[in-house]
Amino acid sequence: MSSKKDKIYSPSEIEDLIARGSIIIIYKRNVLKLNGFIERHPGGEKIIHHFIGRDATDEMNSYHVDETVNAFNKFKIGEIDHSWINFLPPIQGGIYKKIGENLPNDKKPAGTMPVEIIPKIPQGVILSIEKTELYPIKHDPYSYIESYKGVDTYDDYQSYKDLKSNISSIIRDPEEIIENYDNNLVKQDLETLPSLDYETQRKISEKYNALHKLLIEKNLYDCPYIEYFYQFCRCLSLFLYFLIFLKIKWLTLSAISIGFCWQQLTFIAHDAGHIAITHNYQFDNIIGVLIADLFGGLSIGWWKRNHNIHHLVTNDPVHDPDIQHLPFFAVSTRLFGNI
Repeated sequence: MSSKKDKIYSPSEIEDLIARGSIIIIYKRNVLKLNGFIERHPGGEKIIHHFIGRDATDEMNSYHVDETVNAFNKFKIGEIDHSWINFLPPIQGGIYKKIGENLPNDKKPAGTMPVEIIPKIPQGVILSIEKTELYPIKHDPYSYIESYKGVDTYDDYQSYKDLKSNISSIIRDPEEIIENYDNNLVKQDLETLPSLDYETQRKISEKYNALHKLLIEKNLYDCPYIEYFYQFCRCLSLFLYFLIFLKIKWLTLSAISIGFCWQQLTFIAHDAGHIAITHNYQFDNIIGVLIADLFGGLSIGWWKRNHNIHHLVTNDPVHDPDIQHLPFFAVSTRLFGNI
């Protein structure tokens, strides 16, 4: 007799579950329902919200220790029997419908933002170099001026001068300039980076997993603890300099010393937050709490909930909390407007 966990789900059935509030993630063709776990997830809720309706196999393997990976199937409710095509998560503006309904569900799926999120690329569309309507580049009169080479004669010079004078009188919309700038970068990426279609992305995933396996076989993930001993000595030395300079009233050097000490400790807390020191969740969490919470005054739990999202939706102006904490770094022109 087959178990409920052997049920084969179609894409429409999974969409229906998400539309009804289920938190569904695909892991190795297994359909996982995480409603009862999401509030207890050490990495926070938002990181799971960003993978609703998606195949998160590579990410889940990368961000969890073996013990946790072996426990994933506790949340299994069924399987898929086909290559999965990712949905757009509700937190990123994805729209979901129940089976038999033509209109979107009135009940908001898990992770839906309190404000309307309109994705730059329409739901269900894969951006490619041929779809120029998705990244329109409007003619900019200054582009001709900047590339003008024909000033060999006096007449050419006069034409160039008149053209520049006329163009200088044009008032350009800053938003249009920004949009052109972004769309030119998109075009450049589409021309130079691998295609976003699923076949290409699956090949990249296969190569990534082969590399990941090779690193494990060669023990390159094993931590060289002698390096942390050296780091401990550096931090202790800087802390002693801080105390010595403070004692003799050399306050500037004292401040510089404790500043460098905290900076170096931050690197260790970062590694602990990624479970990259002992590869044991409990031990690394204790290290992170001692350094970040006790010495730095910054919750390692709060940091992990933000920083892990940063690695998965890197530098996204709407969804990456890390760049929102430091808005004076304009990593995206979208930070100049309303995001």
